[in-house]
Amino acid sequence: MVKQTLVALQRKLRKGFGILANFGFVLKKTLVSFSKFKSLVQRVVNLVERKGVLNVLSNFAKYVSFASRLLKAENTFPINVTPPPVTSNIHLDEYSTVEPLNVSVSVIIPTYNAGHEFHWLLRKLNSQKGLSNIQIVIVDSGSDDETPAMAEKENCELVEILQSEFSHSYSRNIGAENATGDYLLFMVQDAYPIGDYWLFSMVNYLLVHGKENVVAVSCGEYCRLDSDLVYDCDVDTHQKFLMCKEEDRIGEFWSNEHRALRLGGQLSDVSCLISRQLFSQYRYQGDYAEDLDLGIRLIKNGYKIAMLASTKTIHSHNRPAYYYLKRSFVDTTHIVRKFDDFEYPAIKSFRGLFVGIVSAACGLTALIRNFDLDLGQKCLHEAMLYSDEWLGNHLSKLDLDGEIDLLDDDLTRRLVDYRQIFLRDIGDISDEERDGAIIFYDEFRGRLSHFDRYASEIYLQQDGSLREELVKMFTKNFASTVGSCLGFLLLGKRHLDGQEIESVERIRLDLQAGI
Repeated sequence: MVKQTLVALQRKLRKGFGILANFGFVLKKTLVSFSKFKSLVQRVVNLVERKGVLNVLSNFAKYVSFASRLLKAENTFPINVTPPPVTSNIHLDEYSTVEPLNVSVSVIIPTYNAGHEFHWLLRKLNSQKGLSNIQIVIVDSGSDDETPAMAEKENCELVEILQSEFSHSYSRNIGAENATGDYLLFMVQDAYPIGDYWLFSMVNYLLVHGKENVVAVSCGEYCRLDSDLVYDCDVDTHQKFLMCKEEDRIGEFWSNEHRALRLGGQLSDVSCLISRQLFSQYRYQGDYAEDLDLGIRLIKNGYKIAMLASTKTIHSHNRPAYYYLKRSFVDTTHIVRKFDDFEYPAIKSFRGLFVGIVSAACGLTALIRNFDLDLGQKCLHEAMLYSDEWLGNHLSKLDLDGEIDLLDDDLTRRLVDYRQIFLRDIGDISDEERDGAIIFYDEFRGRLSHFDRYASEIYLQQDGSLREELVKMFTKNFASTVGSCLGFLLLGKRHLDGQEIESVERIRLDLQAGI
């Protein structure tokens, strides 16, 4: 009981110091210029007038955090202590009284072996109310399950392409070419709308805010009960960064700084609504991050886009650890290349990175096997602190000969291959190789620390289910770190020799396949 109280007190102190740090940073940045300070004061006055003193005080930490994040983006876009107020969307209990909109929507969904639950998504879309017509366009890339049959049974427009033809942009663009609606809604096969007026709500938001030049809208996500903890954390982090977890937010062009572009231009193909006429002018481009690319091109041309918290969809994943490695690699390489000012660690030692990966894999294997003995009875925050200390101690040893078994056959097989291929004849570890290993350890421990900040606010004591999920969390965060660091290695390949570059290119082809 005493230990729990101390942990709770430590958490509150850490949160309090974080609020003070953000507040101090905002004051420091605004006091250097009278015009900036005057602007901040005016923003606060306007906020109090709209929200009331009690509301502002109770949400003080959120507003200060918002202002701090904007200012930390090199102060390249205006101070705005709160997202735009929500005034347009109809409340859920009022939907049944609205007049239907004389608007048709085509829902476009790329599919591949969508599974038995896909039937429920199609039925839910066909039962949406408040619109004149709904067309569902399915772009299937070679499913060998019942996906095409389910699409035809629900009267969908079925477009079939070869699996070799699939890309995230091509499949959606060809779906748009077969659409007839006034608006296009791009979705994914494993998302699920909430309520019968879900689609109406998104269209209504665009129509109401059209005079503000809002031309596209996406909505936030609720995770399913069977979602894994890493995905839960990722969604929470992403929605907080976009500042759309609790309030609708309208994004626009502020500057070419990458954080400003991502904040202002993020759309999500989990649900992305745009007029068919406008989309035909822009279309999707690229193999990955096609939704972000579309949003950035829109805001750079003077349009605005919205991310909704008032309307959400149910969507999440419970992927194996090796998928996280592949996905992280793809995301890292494409996002970093998209922004010239995106900073990432320079990994100059090819073998050093693999020393870090293999050594950490050996240490993590031992940690997982002793989990119940060492961590099973600790509260989550204590378990995370213990694991960080364990990894810190393991870094000093850099053991490359231990057993590797991270409870995912594909991940384990790749790690064993990396050890046999890249570290087979390694002798004493050089200072440069040790530096490469440290970069990996720092990235991995940083991910675990971030997860700790998210999860320790939610979970206290462990139970059997949480222990199982924590073990998976370790392996998936490890896999994500491997993927991102291999991405950094590829992006900085100018530091490598010819044979190492060839090895990185083979890794690239392997990891991009099927993503």
